[in-house]
Amino acid sequence: MPQPDAPVEPGVSLSPGRSRFFASFGHAAAGLLDALQAGRNMKVQVVSGILVALVGGGVSLGAVEKLALAACVALVVAAEAFNTAIEAVVDLASSQQHPLARVAKDAAAGAVLVLAAGSVLVLVLVLDADWPSISGRPSPSAASSTSACRWPRPRRSWWRATAARWRWTWPWRRWAAA
Repeated sequence: MPQPDAPVEPGVSLSPGRSRFFASFGHAAAGLLDALQAGRNMKVQVVSGILVALVGGGVSLGAVEKLALAACVALVVAAEAFNTAIEAVVDLASSQQHPLARVAKDAAAGAVLVLAAGSVLVLVLVLDADWPSISGRPSPSAASSTSACRWPRPRRSWWRATAARWRWTWPWRRWAAA
C-alpha cells in the first residue's frame, strides 16, 4: 500500500473494499491487452483459440470435450501471457544480452510450445473420438481394427513358419535325426 505522502497514480483508488477488488480485474484486463498488442505470438494464440472455439461450436461435442478444449485454450493463452511478462522483466533487468537472459526467455517460450503442442493433441484426440458423429463415416481408428482388415491374417507368425522350415534344413538337426 502506498504511503500517504507518496504520489498516487491516476485512476488508482486507495480506499479499501470493492473498488480495489474490481480495479484489480481492470489491471488484469489491461495487462492482457498490453500483451496482445505487444506480442505477435499472443495474437497467434488468441486467433488459434478463436478457431478452436469455432470448430468446437460447429461440431456436436459433449460437455467434457468442450471443457477440455476450453481449458487447453485458456492454459495456452495464460502461458503466453506469462511468457510475455517474463520477457518484459528480463528486458527490464538487463539492457545487454546475457546467456542467463536467453535461458529464461527460451525456457518460457518452450513451456508455451509444450502447452500448445499438447493442446493440438487434445484437439486431434477429441475430433478423432467424435469423428463418426461429425462426418457420418467410421473413424480412422475404428477402420484399422482387425475386423475391418482387408487382408487375411496368417495363422502362424512369420517367425514360427520360418523356424519350422529351418528345423529340417540345419545340418545339426539332420545329423541328430540320423
